[in-house]
Parts: sequence; C-alpha cells; structure tokens
Amino acid sequence: MPIIKFVNESEKIEYPTEQDVCSLLCYAFDPQKTIMNDHQFVGCKPFGFPFWYIRNPLAVHQFMEFNHKRQFKYQNNFAKHRVISFSKKENPLITTLKAIAERIVSFYADNGYIAAYAIHFGTENPHIHIIVDTVSYENLNKFHMSFKHEWNQINKILNDYSLQYIKKLV
Repeated sequence: MPIIKFVNESEKIEYPTEQDVCSLLCYAFDPQKTIMNDHQFVGCKPFGFPFWYIRNPLAVHQFMEFNHKRQFKYQNNFAKHRVISFSKKENPLITTLKAIAERIVSFYADNGYIAAYAIHFGTENPHIHIIVDTVSYENLNKFHMSFKHEWNQINKILNDYSLQYIKKLV
C-alpha cells in the first residue's frame, strides 16, 4: 500500500511566505522530475484553465496568491504539502498515478481549496506531490479539515485504485 506523508505535520514544515509556496510549486513542477514519455504530469484544480497554463508553477502560484490577498490578513502557513509514495513492490501505471493525483486534488477542490499535483518519476519509487492552498476560494476561511478525515479520504482513493490497477510484482 502506498505511503501517505503529511509533510507539514510529520516534518514540522510550514510555508509562511508567498515565496515559500512559489518555491514549493517550482520544486514540485520541475520538468526534470515530472516528464515521462514526453508528457508532463502536473495539474491544478478547480479552475478550468488550459493545460499549458496550469503546468506553469508561477501561474498556479498566482491563483493561490490572489486567493490569499482576497482574505486581507496574514496567514502563518499558506500551503499544505502531501506526498504519496509507492513501494518497490508496487508497479503503478502512469495513467493510474495521474488518475489518483487528479482524484485527490478534486477532493480538495470539491471542499473549496485550490490544489495542485506533480508526479515525480526521477527516483526509484514514483511519488505524487499534492500542494493545497490553506485559504478556501469559496469562503476565504482557513483550512479546517481534520487530519483523520483528510487521511481517510486519500486512503480511500488509494484503496479504490490499488484494488483495480496497481499490479504487485511477485
């Protein structure tokens, strides 16, 4: 089963400035890490902008920064960072990784948050970075999901796909 890592909580990392969020997005969207078979595996929801626009980390950051400025008050943590990593024994298809990533960011977008994903292929184990804005674009409230609820939803998505598409190497 893939490992779900809540970077903010497990590593005590926060993204207290707009520059920190921008750096995180640039790291996650790095073409050297996210391109496989001449396709870049990144995305952002809920907005329906053209793919060439949402694969640009600076454009995604502009969405988030605009959202923060709408709230008119300082926030001490502008982003949540999650990583879903697959073990050596799992052999996820690229299309499955993309479907998982899109479903996870849809979960956050459906709850009122801008969310982006980037799939990294540059390591032995493919992994998905999820970056979530901590200000709701719907009501400008601060991120308020419980750890348990968030973990359960991501785990449910992973379970749905692992039963159907992820092949175990024997």
